This record gives sequence, structure tokens and C-alpha cells, in this order.
Amino acid sequence: MSNAIAWVLDLHAPGSVDDPHAALDTILDRHLPLLAVFRRLDRDGVALPLAIVLPPTMLARLGAPGAPAALDDRLATRIAAAAPADAERLGALRRLLTDGLGGDLLGAWRALAARPDLDLFTAPAADLHLPTVTDRALARAALRSAVATHRRCLGVSPAGLRPTDLGWSDRLDRAAADAGLSAVLVDARSVPGVHGPVRCPSHGRGERRRRFCRERRSRSGAERRRERLRSKGQAAAAAAVVVVVVVVVVVAAAPPPERT
Repeated sequence: MSNAIAWVLDLHAPGSVDDPHAALDTILDRHLPLLAVFRRLDRDGVALPLAIVLPPTMLARLGAPGAPAALDDRLATRIAAAAPADAERLGALRRLLTDGLGGDLLGAWRALAARPDLDLFTAPAADLHLPTVTDRALARAALRSAVATHRRCLGVSPAGLRPTDLGWSDRLDRAAADAGLSAVLVDARSVPGVHGPVRCPSHGRGERRRRFCRERRSRSGAERRRERLRSKGQAAAAAAVVVVVVVVVVVAAAPPPERT
């Protein structure tokens, strides 16, 4: 998916690692409806360019031996406590899970990974906020583990990485490339002067990679200097406008001179 606006769906739920019910509800409320949409798109022959983030912890839960039974039990519990309208919706999801997918959610995502209009991204293992990790070996391990889990569960390499809270640092570029990642989703403010996807031109460790990093740092520094100058100029212009407005208001409010 290149030279296009990317719609990114993040199928991560805060707290899902520690709360099994939150993880199951995330799968039921996000994964199953999305898989139902893709089944309809396949039936109608409709392409939908989309990027989806599948964190490694969630993939591991989907591939766990007891996952289908746990999902079915959770659906049964929610259906019993739901209002009639919601019970009907949950019942349709239960039929999709048991009859349509045979309980194999991981297999459904593995089949979708072959779609040319779909990019599946990963996230750091254990949801680590990598820029704040001082142990570089730990940061590298989190990236390698995420890529390995993605490959093991889906049979393909991830299209890229969605960092936790979109936190990123230039010092992590080499670690990402070494882990086999070619793209990273970041906040636009993380890369000054760049208004589009940032993609490493090469996974290699040669001169091309070093030249890219040098040019990126150079552009970022120049852009930061220009931004500081623009900010100072805008502040001075705003102050001048305030002074002019005050003078105009004072002059307009002054009484007219008396005629002799």
C-alpha cells in the first residue's frame, strides 16, 4: 500500500494482557465484526485498502489451544445478560465464530494476510514504550519477538510496526531494520518536515543505509531551525498586531477634540 492515504485500525485493547475478559471482549467486539465485513467484501469482490495492527500478545491469545472454547463461553455469558437487540447481534457473531470460521480466528487472519489491499502491522512485544527503554538489548528483543510472533501466527512478515503510543526515536531505526521491519507508524511531529509515511529504503547495513540516516538527521536539524525562526517571526507578528489593535481601540475611544 504505497502512495496512498492509509486507514489504520489498531486492534489493541489496554489492559487486555492482565484482564482475560477484556481480551475476549476485544476479540468479540473488534475482530469478529471486522472479519464479517471482510467476508462480505470477498463475496462482493470489493477491495478495501486498509492497515490493521495486530499486536503479538493478541495473536498469541488467538492461537492459544483453548481460545475457541473461551470465546464461545464468553459469548454465551454476554448473550444471557444482554438486552434483546444486543443478544441478536451477539448471536450472529456466535454463529460466525462457530459455523462460519469453525472457531479458527487465527486462520481467518492468516487467510486475509494474502490480500494485496491489506497491510498487517505488528506492535512491540509486551507493549513496551521503546523510547523510554534504556536497555537497547531489551528494545531489540521486543522488536524481534514481535516480528517472530507475527510470522509464526500468520505465516508472513509484518508490513511494519505501530510503536506503543506512537513513541519513536532515531536510535531505534537500526534495531527495527535488523528485526526485518521496513516501515514504522509515527506521529507527524516525530519527523519534522515529513508529511507522509517514513520507510527505510533498505534493510541492509551498507553505505546506503548510513547515508539515509545522515540525510534524515540533517534534514531534521535544518527543519527544526526553520521552525524556530518561523515561530519567532509569528510571535513578533502577533505582538505587532496586538499593539496595533490596542492603539486603534484607544484612538477610537478617545473623545473628539472640542471646537473653539
